[in-house]
Amino acid sequence: MSFVKLLCIAATIVCGASGQLIDLYTTPSFDGSNVYATGVIQYGVSPGCTMCMIAYHTYADTITITSPSGRQASCNFNQGAAASQPQNLQCEASLGVDSAPGVADLGDWSIEAQPSVYCSIMGWLISQGTIIDIISHLGVTTTYYAGCSGTWYSCNCKWLACSSGIPTCQNTGVGLNLGSCSPYMVATYLVFYIGGVPICAPPVGTASGKSSGPCS
Repeated sequence: MSFVKLLCIAATIVCGASGQLIDLYTTPSFDGSNVYATGVIQYGVSPGCTMCMIAYHTYADTITITSPSGRQASCNFNQGAAASQPQNLQCEASLGVDSAPGVADLGDWSIEAQPSVYCSIMGWLISQGTIIDIISHLGVTTTYYAGCSGTWYSCNCKWLACSSGIPTCQNTGVGLNLGSCSPYMVATYLVFYIGGVPICAPPVGTASGKSSGPCS
């Protein structure tokens, strides 16, 4: 599964004469059927941090995915450890893209993280009120192909005519596996936009066309 890192909040924590670094980030992804979100807290220990030998940290994070129709999925962790121990903590939430069987939940998706880090000596290093909020979008793109030929189980097209949305989800020469094949083909794709970067799912609808559609 590939991730797109959208947001990294870094805070330098002063510990004696050394600086300790805490990285927080939330990474959404999409596999065509589910939206995923992983919340991560990374803590690094620098040599010479005398206070770290006696301090104790508590790390927590809650990740919540909310679909346009209001469906939700979440995960969380809450873990304590000595400040002298480096940490790489994470949890992953996932939510199916369909609000009903075969009906995609189109529109804006919200992915929210609520991380916190508490130090037994210094207090809140990352406040409980910290919120990382990412808005992504699930939409549909229709792509028109031309120069297509093949069999009912493998239809290959020589070129793309155009697309009704951004991006054009497939390149030329792709085997559409449509169950039918004609010189002109149309394919519909779910597209999830993460930070403006589109991720196309496999085609969810295909049909034979009489021309190159709006490209004619």
